[in-house]
Amino acid sequence: MRDKLIVSGCSYTEYLYPTWGDWLGEHFDTFHNLGVSGSGPKYTYLAIADFFKYNKVNPKEYIVIAQWSSLLRRDIRSKTDDGWLHGGQIDNNSNYSKNYLKKYFHPLDTANDLVHYIDHLILLSEKLGFKLYMTYMFEPWIDNFLGEPVYSTIDKNEIKDTLRSKYMISLKEISKSKYWINPSIESFSLDNPSRHIIKTTINGKPSRDHHPSPFTHFLYAWQISKLLKIKLNKKYKKLSLDLTRFLATNYNDLKFIELHGKKGFHKRLEQLIKKTI
Repeated sequence: MRDKLIVSGCSYTEYLYPTWGDWLGEHFDTFHNLGVSGSGPKYTYLAIADFFKYNKVNPKEYIVIAQWSSLLRRDIRSKTDDGWLHGGQIDNNSNYSKNYLKKYFHPLDTANDLVHYIDHLILLSEKLGFKLYMTYMFEPWIDNFLGEPVYSTIDKNEIKDTLRSKYMISLKEISKSKYWINPSIESFSLDNPSRHIIKTTINGKPSRDHHPSPFTHFLYAWQISKLLKIKLNKKYKKLSLDLTRFLATNYNDLKFIELHGKKGFHKRLEQLIKKTI
C-alpha cells in the first residue's frame, strides 16, 4: 500500500501557509514536503533522488509528486551551511550579477537540464517502484514567461531560441504522458481566481501576494486527490477558506509560519483559526 507521500518544488509547493502538497499530506501516514521557496528544477530533482539514495526506506510505499519551477532559475550550493542558495527568478536574484547573466546564463541550459531530470526521475521510479507524478508551476511554453508567472528581463532572443528549441518540444510532449498533472498550478489558479486577495509585507509596506491562496491550493489538491484515488477531509475546505479570508486582512501572520511543517499542522492550524477569528 502506498501510504507515504513526498512532494518537491518551489514556493508553489512549500510556502508560508499550506499548499496543495500540505493539504494532501495530511491524508498519508508519512509525508515529506521537500519543497523550498525560490528553488529551481535542479533542486527539485536532487531532493527526490537524494531522498531515496540516502534514506533506508521502501520506495514502493511512496507516491512522489515533483513540481517543476521555471526555466529562469538556477540552484547553487551554499559554502556556509551545506545548504542551497535559491533566490527565485535569476534576473531578480542577488546571487547573480548582470555580468553573469550576460556571459553565462541561457534558459536553453535549464530547459536541457529539465528534460533530463524528468527522464531520469521516470527511470528511477520504474527502477525503484515509487509512483511518480509531475506538474509545472506554470507551463514554460506560454508567452515569454518560460514557466515564471511574471515577465523577465532576460534577452528576448534567448527566450525565443528556448521556445523554438527541441527541449521545449520534449517538455510539451511529456506533459501529455501518464506522469503529468494538468493544468499547472498557476494556470489552475488563473482559472479559479480567489475572491480574497492575500496580503504580504514587502519592504515594510503591505502588498499583494501573488501566490495561490490556501483555498486555491486546497482546490488544486482536491483535483490531485481524484487522481490518487483518495478522499480529502471536507473540513479542510472550510479551514482553507477561513485561512484565506484571515490572510486577506492580516498579512502573513508569523503564527502560521511557526506552525508550518510541524506534526499535526492542520489540527493546530484549525485551533489557531478558531482562536483568532
